[in-house]
Amino acid sequence: MSSQPTVSVIIVNWNGRRWLKDCLRSLARQRMHLEIIVVDNGSSDGSQQYIKRSFPSVRMVENHENIGFAPANNQGVALSRAQYLLFLNNDTVVAAGALAELVQFSKRQNATIVQPKILLLEHPDHFDVVSAHLTPLGFLQYEGLREFDFGQYDEPKEIFSPKGACMLVQRKAFERVGGFDADFFAYAEETDLAWRILLAGGHAFYNPKAVIYHAVGSTSKQLAYRFIHFHSFKNRLLTLRTNLSFGQRLWRLPLHYLTLTGLIFVTLVTGRLQQTRAITDAVGWNIRNRKLVKRRRELMRRIRTVSDRDLLPRISAHWSIGTFFAYAGNFLRAGVRPIESGPGILQQGTFHQFILHMIAIYKKHLPLKRRLDIQSTMWAEQIRDNFLAFTAYLPTGGKALDLGCGKGHNAVLLKLLGYDVQGVDLPHTLGEQLGIQTKYWQKELWKDLHERYDVQLKFGSGAQLPFPTRHFDLVLTYAVLEHVEPQSAVVTVLAEIKRVLKPGGMLLIYDLPRSGSWAEKLADVLRLGSHEYRWTRPELKKAISKAGLKLEIIDRYGTFPVHPLTGGLLAAFNGFLPLWVGLEKLLRNTVLIRWSHFIRAVASKNK
Repeated sequence: MSSQPTVSVIIVNWNGRRWLKDCLRSLARQRMHLEIIVVDNGSSDGSQQYIKRSFPSVRMVENHENIGFAPANNQGVALSRAQYLLFLNNDTVVAAGALAELVQFSKRQNATIVQPKILLLEHPDHFDVVSAHLTPLGFLQYEGLREFDFGQYDEPKEIFSPKGACMLVQRKAFERVGGFDADFFAYAEETDLAWRILLAGGHAFYNPKAVIYHAVGSTSKQLAYRFIHFHSFKNRLLTLRTNLSFGQRLWRLPLHYLTLTGLIFVTLVTGRLQQTRAITDAVGWNIRNRKLVKRRRELMRRIRTVSDRDLLPRISAHWSIGTFFAYAGNFLRAGVRPIESGPGILQQGTFHQFILHMIAIYKKHLPLKRRLDIQSTMWAEQIRDNFLAFTAYLPTGGKALDLGCGKGHNAVLLKLLGYDVQGVDLPHTLGEQLGIQTKYWQKELWKDLHERYDVQLKFGSGAQLPFPTRHFDLVLTYAVLEHVEPQSAVVTVLAEIKRVLKPGGMLLIYDLPRSGSWAEKLADVLRLGSHEYRWTRPELKKAISKAGLKLEIIDRYGTFPVHPLTGGLLAAFNGFLPLWVGLEKLLRNTVLIRWSHFIRAVASKNK
């Protein structure tokens, strides 16, 4: 065996002892000549002693403090000898043969950067992320983020920004562009590096034949959220200011600053002051460090061989403004939680397969004024946000009715959870008048859903359900009963639901109209609410009891309705609804805080 290693594996560690055993053992099983370098950033959990005792062949750099991910990787490279550099997170497990496949792929394709298929360690049938692409506003749009893996990304392809958890980089390209920027500390450093390498004539690829498993966010969980957001926004802005050409900066940077201004305003008025401070500090840091920006631009002029005109079409996302608002919604709803580690969205694996299929169905019909791409993004995000909350109330299996099934999101979800599902959608007056929504749902979308999932969806009246008595174990109404007018009609619908429920069957209501909060009162005064008939808690209890149902739970949680706030404007821009409807929606939802309810009632067993 040659004394020269084929790959130098560089692992930055900070209090990650619990992950090191599996990570380093998986590297020992790779059938190739490796050198492994661990750069420890002042760990206090005994990581250094553990490595020296259990993996004596591993070379280690011991820093006295956490100097950051980017500078520590540069330290590792300075000690390395191989022509290929593998930057690997400590919370990963490398599948057998993965590194050899990455190297062979790089040689075959002359790929400067290669990212493997990265799956979640605790959910190995789900992706971490496949790739990232640049949007006009300067943010990244992620492909494959937390998606169920059923073979949809089984072909190699060129990408823009790899995932820093694992990427193979040719040493000569890394050194040519100056390595990682030490001023980044952490976050977006791999995007900046990849961008500079691509501008210098390199190519980045995704190779699904090489597989690793990643425990997402294990290091980030140890950091303050404001610290994370500060570096994320700071580094993203610095990358845009230096890697874009002058002509691209003229229009992209103003859009990016405008977006940041909007996020600052929204986080400020909604009390998310840590996020406000993180963004303002990031902008201030970029303003103060003008000399650094100048040095980086000089570097880019020296190494650039590819124009933005040639590169940007290759690295840009097929972008919709709805996608941006979806990501903005994640940021805002997550409080100070990083977008990548959103609140517990992985506890039901089937849900991600459902989301993936739904979006694929919509994209199939994009020529219809692009409206479905916007709607699918908005609905997928909204349902994901509420998913864990309402599934906690579901019974275990049986026959289910999705009353007010709309585009079939929850009907499909229930099907994937093992229910025998049927759905009835209450007629949408506006959709029928426009001749758009109703026609599409019945003839295209619902047909597709039936063929894929064997769910039966139809239009009908909630007051006369076309099902036998005592037929269902569960009836789900998701943001539906608030559209029923007048209030007395809701009582009729509840009675009909009671008829089709089995004794002991469950009714789950999401977002029934409510009253009492200042936001709701303001909406009533301004007549901005889409749900005109409001219930007090005694009225709700009385209506449920009158229908022969037993009220078990009323749960409440707060949301920030990013999608309703922006939905009207998006609709107006994309031609889905007439302009006046779009503007009305925008105005109607100027009340930023709302409360949503989950109500569970059970059908009484007496006849």
